[in-house]
Amino acid sequence: MAGTRNWFGFFAGKCDDISSPTFVKPFTDRMKDVLALSRKVDISPENTKPIFRTAMKRLEDKCILHGEVRDVLLSSALPVLLLHDVHFLTKCGSGSVDYVILSNRFIIALSCETAKEGEEDFSHMDFEERENALVAQAENNAELLSELLSETRSVSRRAETMVWPMIVMKSEPVTYTNPEAIIASGKKQDKAMRKEHHAQFVTPENLSEAVKEMFKTDDLIVWLTNKEVHAVAAVLMKCDSETMGSPVSERTVP
Repeated sequence: MAGTRNWFGFFAGKCDDISSPTFVKPFTDRMKDVLALSRKVDISPENTKPIFRTAMKRLEDKCILHGEVRDVLLSSALPVLLLHDVHFLTKCGSGSVDYVILSNRFIIALSCETAKEGEEDFSHMDFEERENALVAQAENNAELLSELLSETRSVSRRAETMVWPMIVMKSEPVTYTNPEAIIASGKKQDKAMRKEHHAQFVTPENLSEAVKEMFKTDDLIVWLTNKEVHAVAAVLMKCDSETMGSPVSERTVP
């Protein structure tokens, strides 16, 4: 069944097939955190209630978007491995990615953003500044993910050149970049290419199509084997557990 995996077989290297979208780091629903904030609203002083309500609404919107992205990816029939809410440390700093999408041809560092005009974090910015802030954050996390892979000897060195940042927003993106144009600029598979992997904006509705476009690479691009893709997933799982201080299994909410 799509979305599940034989965990023993995965870590033992016995399950190299990638035939459908499969979560190797399970999706975790954070709606319980929304409920915790709602209780704080009830007991908080009147002058702080607006602060908690705003935080609760933003967290709820983000949880809903994460769920929509999960549903889109699982129904896409794409041959990819999926990791949700990945945290890691590198020599250059700490990073986190909402979804990591692993395939033989690319690694997508996917950010889920719900920021709208007028929200506190962006109220002081104009239209272009908000876009630049989201892009800078997404590209920085993708760069850190590339750095992590370059520091890890147990994965193919090709993996560090294959990371692409992508931003999914509930509302129509500020800018939609044609994935074919990005692919055309990414035929050189060397370390310097990381700098040219610019973020693209998509909505949940066109996310699946954008990921499918990423598969349309030519034969000059070196692919990862299925075994190498699984090795990248295992490294990210290990780094996430070390960064968070506990195994994924202890932090997963069904």
